[in-house]
Amino acid sequence: MNIHIRPIAPSDYQAVTKLWNHELGNRMVTVQNLEKTLRQMAEREDYATFVASDGVQTLGFITTVSVLAAGFPSGYLKINGLAVDSAFQGKGIGKALVAQAEVLARDKGLSFIGLATGFQRTSAHAFYEKLGFESGSYWYNKML
Repeated sequence: MNIHIRPIAPSDYQAVTKLWNHELGNRMVTVQNLEKTLRQMAEREDYATFVASDGVQTLGFITTVSVLAAGFPSGYLKINGLAVDSAFQGKGIGKALVAQAEVLARDKGLSFIGLATGFQRTSAHAFYEKLGFESGSYWYNKML
């Protein structure tokens, strides 16, 4: 299977919405709010979203943001979302998407890549650890 990693296009929105909701367990993403968010992201250089495609269908995606932090003067790349269709997991698609994020981070001269993942996503934890990620903290949030 030939997989191509490329920037997201409007033709991917439906598939990415489905992946976000089904693979990440977030039922609040709609095509309309994804499109609105991606339009806003496109206006800023610090966001990037890529998809993995076999030339026919969108099989996965990764969305990132470059972040500045006092402890990391060159900043870091945060993965805001990464999902691969469950029917295609284990075929190197997620690894290729993370590799694209690594290229982006290096090109920007950033210090590291970070992400948050749910406690229940144990297979995702194993995937990230296999790629060299280390668990360094808990992520807390508060809805406003």
